[in-house]
Amino acid sequence: MLGDTVDEAMNTIQLGGTDWNDAAKDYNTRRRQIKGEIVARVSAYFGFDLPVTFPPYQGGNVGQPIQNPLATPKL
Repeated sequence: MLGDTVDEAMNTIQLGGTDWNDAAKDYNTRRRQIKGEIVARVSAYFGFDLPVTFPPYQGGNVGQPIQNPLATPKL
């Protein structure tokens, strides 16, 4: 059962990352199409700068195997 819980948590994180990457790609594509003065006006309206790009989600263990955070440490 614990393994199922960990798998479900990892799948949820992965799906969240997938959703983030889709949204970031859409934002970055659209942001490149909008002229700078329009972005400046929108930023001024909202009161904060809009990011030029959003980075993709890569997870906490980029380039490393996924580690189970609930695993019993090996002594």
